Amino acid sequence: MIIMPTYMTVGILLLDGPEKEVTTEVRTAVYDALLYSMRHDNRAYFNGRLEDIVSFIFRGMKDDSRDVRRSSG
Repeated sequence: MIIMPTYMTVGILLLDGPEKEVTTEVRTAVYDALLYSMRHDNRAYFNGRLEDIVSFIFRGMKDDSRDVRRSSG
């Protein structure tokens, strides 16, 4: 089962909201979950999804919070 497209959709939606709801803890948890998703479903790299995943990761690496940057890197 390929889960990365679903994860990307949900992850982006979880990060899209007001700052009061999308806290550092939420952003960190989203990027931690990305790590597990990538370990489980590495076929996504070969299905033309690499650009979407890299863009999502770079979004986290530009975050002001060190914890989020560490989780996304």
